[in-house]
Amino acid sequence: LYVIGKSVGTTTVNLFSEDKRSLGTLQIEVGQDVSDMAAAIRQVAPKSRIEIGSINGKIRLSGHVKDAATLASIVEVTQQYGPDAIINSVTIDDSQQVNLSVRILEAKRNAGRDLGVSFRGVNASGKTIWGTGDATVDKDGTVLGPGDLVSGLLSNSSPFAALITRIIDSNVKVDLIIQALEQKGVVRLLAEPNLTTVSGEVASFNAGGEVPIRSLGTDGEIQIVYKQFGVNLNFTPVVLDDGKIHIKLAPE
Repeated sequence: LYVIGKSVGTTTVNLFSEDKRSLGTLQIEVGQDVSDMAAAIRQVAPKSRIEIGSINGKIRLSGHVKDAATLASIVEVTQQYGPDAIINSVTIDDSQQVNLSVRILEAKRNAGRDLGVSFRGVNASGKTIWGTGDATVDKDGTVLGPGDLVSGLLSNSSPFAALITRIIDSNVKVDLIIQALEQKGVVRLLAEPNLTTVSGEVASFNAGGEVPIRSLGTDGEIQIVYKQFGVNLNFTPVVLDDGKIHIKLAPE
């Protein structure tokens, strides 16, 4: 008896004798040839204990890995072999936690011309130097006045978001402390959360809340749906082998 599988899936084979007596039933599952996949996984994660199986035509990964970065590499390799969906049952032995401190500010677009900004720079010798107004601090912690080369960072015509972005892009080593002028209503602190999650997992925060919205269902009935408003922040950290942390930020 030869059975040739045409595609991935499961089937049942009923066996009968010449006089049509039932001889038995066979449950047959046709899956992908995972030998090449297993070899590729061993190359990217030689110390991991990974087992490859199949459930309803889908690849199932199980076993243990050291960290989330290794698991991400294994999943990426598996996806190269074409399965539409992967059942990931792999356990991460070292579940490292990552904490992210966040400040969420609300500011007007023209806040750069009204906002008082303070900079605290720490140079290589540990000396703290302060600057205020239209000034900034270079990589050595030296306060630079309006006439210096980088004073354009605080151009009065710059929107608040552009001001912060230009400071970050300038590679200036500073601890930026924003003192909001609440009396003028220019800037206010919405939230200052600490987000903690396991390496490779997503953490979320909403600085706002939910509002009920009425909508009509398929049968004309009134339904209440809650929608979030404010600022949403999702972050996914991955602790790398050398101890560095790769963070994917997704603000909304």
